[in-house]
Amino acid sequence: MLVTSAAAGITFCALYLLVDVYGWRRVAFGLEWMGKHSLSIFILVASNLIVIAVQGFYWKTPHNNMIHWIVSHVVQK
Repeated sequence: MLVTSAAAGITFCALYLLVDVYGWRRVAFGLEWMGKHSLSIFILVASNLIVIAVQGFYWKTPHNNMIHWIVSHVVQK
């Protein structure tokens, strides 16, 4: 718990320095976008619409999609 809270504190301090003090807003553009649309992201993920949409995109065969690649390379290792 101490390690994860320290990592979160260091990350927060680094982002604060970069974005608010030095004015590098492009560094946190993705985080800002996710913060603005957090409820929409939660609804899409909780209802599995994101998974269904991502599985619709595949290379050559329906079995060769991004979800299958993530499960076989990241989750099962």
